[in-house]
Amino acid sequence: MSVWPRLGSLFVGMCAVAVAACSSVGTQPSAPSALPDAGQNSTAAVRETASGLLLRPPGPYTSATPPFKPGETLTYAWNRSDTVTRWSGPTAAPSPGPTNTATATFIYKFSVDKKTGIYTEITTDKTSTGEKAKQSTLFGFVASGSQITQVDYSSKVAETLNSGALEYSALTTYPQGATAFVYPATSGSSWSGAAASIASYSETQTGSGGYSENGSSTNGADGSYIAQDQVANYGSYGGYAEQYDFAFGSPATYVLSLPGLGVNPETWKFAAVKNKHIPVTASGTAPLPFPTGTTQVPDWYPGGGALPDPAYADNYTVPGTVNMPSACGKLSGEKATDVNEAYWDLDPILGIYETNAMDYYLDSTNTTVCMVQALQDTMYSNGNAWESLGAWGGPWYQLNYNAAWVLTSKKSATRALARELNAMPVVLHVIDAFGRNGIPARRLLKRRQL
Repeated sequence: MSVWPRLGSLFVGMCAVAVAACSSVGTQPSAPSALPDAGQNSTAAVRETASGLLLRPPGPYTSATPPFKPGETLTYAWNRSDTVTRWSGPTAAPSPGPTNTATATFIYKFSVDKKTGIYTEITTDKTSTGEKAKQSTLFGFVASGSQITQVDYSSKVAETLNSGALEYSALTTYPQGATAFVYPATSGSSWSGAAASIASYSETQTGSGGYSENGSSTNGADGSYIAQDQVANYGSYGGYAEQYDFAFGSPATYVLSLPGLGVNPETWKFAAVKNKHIPVTASGTAPLPFPTGTTQVPDWYPGGGALPDPAYADNYTVPGTVNMPSACGKLSGEKATDVNEAYWDLDPILGIYETNAMDYYLDSTNTTVCMVQALQDTMYSNGNAWESLGAWGGPWYQLNYNAAWVLTSKKSATRALARELNAMPVVLHVIDAFGRNGIPARRLLKRRQL
């Protein structure tokens, strides 16, 4: 249970908010700054390319509440399956659990603030397992030569889980913007979506075992982060607090406070790999909740080497025109432009390595007609008595997750927004029971499975 180092990448879901318009989820703040080449013409008039695509500057944010007309709406049929595998010790055989499945209808609605050029994407869903989510993403377009970049500014999520007993909300902002997509998606082109972000979240569980939790993090585009969280009303000792600090060039640090037990905060430092081991040192002033000293954890980093730098990547490539796979259901075999997103993130403190592959299939109008996701989350015993089951350096938990979205209907924009929205190519922002962009996948993973 802990704050996530990367609120702003994978698992991917709110009432329409328009820049600063009110919603049931709240108003999103302005981004601290825009991309360097995006903010130069923030008050410029709409520009139009030869293809008819309307390009709008990305800001500034305003306090105005512009009138919104109905925009474009895309509806998708969604399905997913996932399997959890566990290890009970360093020599234990993997023990896979049952495969879980779910279905849902995802609805994406788009609108645009004609004063600022900020677009809003609202995504809603309710799964067959009873989970509900709403996500609002603010983004814009930036022209760079013959290319057009879709830039994300913020994402806000509200979720209801566990049959309504768990309420969760989170906000992620991207101070320099985050590249979501680059058009045209021509064969062989590539770009990176890795970006710095600032995130915060809150969560409340009611009923038996109830608790409240909140946290925040400042995340670098290289995977580094500084974070903290607090949990109240949890267990007989009342709760705890955690702090995290991961920066390249110095040991990653984790601090645990358990005031309800009458002990002092304890610190774990995760040093660089030496002699094929990761030295993990626990220290503090007695009394402490766990033993002190250094544990030599066998190197669990990918490839059995040093901590990768960067520890986070989000790479897009365009293979070109392909026949859509069987996961696309009724669209299987039809031709589309494939855009592949390859994401991975390694956390040396929590001992988590996450990989995610997304394929976006675009038709001739740049509409995403199908999306296919394959995610793997692995937790390694990392020498931290609080966060893992031991110090053996191998995996103790792994989630394998697959999902697909297939377009079932497209409702064009009407009236004043028709031209702006119908001309707008856009990659969708995915939300689902796991892996959603802008959500702390690893934290939810720990909460649900431990």
